[in-house]
Amino acid sequence: MSRVTLCRDTKLERDVIVKELATGVDEGRLLDEIRALQSIRSGYVVQIYDVIADDSGNIVAVVEEYCSGKDLSDWIGKLDGDEFNRFGYQLVSGISEVHDCGVIHRDVKPPNVRVSDAEQLTIIDFGLAKASGDDAKTVSDIGTSGFMAPELFELNADGEVEFTSAIDIFAFGSSMLLLSEGKLPLDVRRRPPRLPCNALDFHSVSIPLDKDLASLLNECFLQDPNRRPTARRLRAEFKRVLLHNRHRALINIGGNANYLDAKNRRVTASIKDLATVVIQYTGDAFVALDVDGDVYVNNTKVDRGFVFPGSCVIAFGSPQLQAKRSYVTFDVSHPGVEI
Repeated sequence: MSRVTLCRDTKLERDVIVKELATGVDEGRLLDEIRALQSIRSGYVVQIYDVIADDSGNIVAVVEEYCSGKDLSDWIGKLDGDEFNRFGYQLVSGISEVHDCGVIHRDVKPPNVRVSDAEQLTIIDFGLAKASGDDAKTVSDIGTSGFMAPELFELNADGEVEFTSAIDIFAFGSSMLLLSEGKLPLDVRRRPPRLPCNALDFHSVSIPLDKDLASLLNECFLQDPNRRPTARRLRAEFKRVLLHNRHRALINIGGNANYLDAKNRRVTASIKDLATVVIQYTGDAFVALDVDGDVYVNNTKVDRGFVFPGSCVIAFGSPQLQAKRSYVTFDVSHPGVEI
């Protein structure tokens, strides 16, 4: 739909992309991209710098950030488990931030994702983007086979196709399956795709994946768009996997510092004549494994299976004991995803 030229911004000393509409393409395509990009501020989304108008005031081109590197297609069928998790986290983070701005990309696929030399991902090409809500309609099944959700082939009474941000989730699932397996099943490449499809199963891919993450990714292909996970939920699950076994907690008991982490997974906190709690680090959270007596956190009674919040004060003894209760601090480090 457009002609793209790499140019040099001599004033700011940076490379930029100038995107001009191809002959015969509706100006609305370029306007849709401009509207979408001007509302999004994300480290995972290409940025718009300027627009160019002709003498009549018609917008004829847009100036965008130049994203160096290769596109994500170069990694199809070549990812290992760690790359799958890191790339998946970045891609769905970008999609999540696009959706948070009220925009639907409509063309999520590996060729529309750039990968820098440092393996940082950037989503590009918003030529099909639409605002979510009442304007999320089209009159034709525009898109790439294999990445198009089934609802994109269903016409309403007015002969239009209505859709939500869930179409980007379907496309994300297809993108991640293609990256891991090198190809997509025939049933998902049909127009419309045939669902359910047994071959759409992340539990069976050739690279090792966390089983809960695999189950959630399978939900990207649900026929009902309302049942697919949100990008925000997918992002949280990828984050959980990336941070597995990287947390550390410190609990002070009787003036002694006790650490909980991947090497020291269990600690027993006990105050004589009051209560005892055994805390276990699961790799994702710090959980009460066993409780004897009255133990409270933020006025909530701690029972077996209780998940400790990031930082808190653990109270030993029932509230009725008042000044006779004892307290210890429980502090958890919050590691971040390093991309």
